[in-house]
Amino acid sequence: AATTQKPNSVIQAVLNYYSTVNSNVHRGVYKISEEATEMYENSRRKVSEFIGSSDPAEIVFLRNTTEAINLLSYTLGRKLKKGDEILLTEMEHHSNLIPWYFLREAGIVIRFAKMKEDFTLDYEDFESKLNPKTVIASFTHVSNVLGTINNVRELSRMCSDNGTTSIVDAAQSVPHMPVDVSRMGCDYLAFSGHKMLAPAGIGVLYGKKNLLDEMRPVSWRR
Repeated sequence: AATTQKPNSVIQAVLNYYSTVNSNVHRGVYKISEEATEMYENSRRKVSEFIGSSDPAEIVFLRNTTEAINLLSYTLGRKLKKGDEILLTEMEHHSNLIPWYFLREAGIVIRFAKMKEDFTLDYEDFESKLNPKTVIASFTHVSNVLGTINNVRELSRMCSDNGTTSIVDAAQSVPHMPVDVSRMGCDYLAFSGHKMLAPAGIGVLYGKKNLLDEMRPVSWRR
């Protein structure tokens, strides 16, 4: 589904926040600011546990999956050089295509792993297109059109063996099936809250902590 309707409990939780503790998080030492900060960080801990992350610091809040992939395209793309390759698949949502397409202006090569006639991913083709120039591979967990469920653990293993950064678009999977990033072995994973009963405007980017620590900020704030 494109989105989900919001349960009354979610609507009431949002209303309660704005009615009782609306304030800046991590910015004040007064009571409601500290309460809001604790609620914010507790949400981070719950999301971390929900997807099998071992550290809440591996959870970054954004607006949606699209913004998460754009963030990765921008931050990781700055490190790429002409001739480097990015591997995608033929079943990607446009949100996992367009951010990478813009890197072609810098001479980055975009390659695609094929699908089989039964609309499943051709894993042999995916692996054959991994080479020393493949810096990033970004692929969907569950196709939004086909419903195909990809073996993310196997794809992430292939990427790891090749020294390639793996990124998972999990917008369609996290709301409908168990997702455990520690078992998957992916480097990054993104999903949106609005597809799983949460308010619009909240998304999640998971990243291995050592990789997030190395990432340069996109914007600076006071």
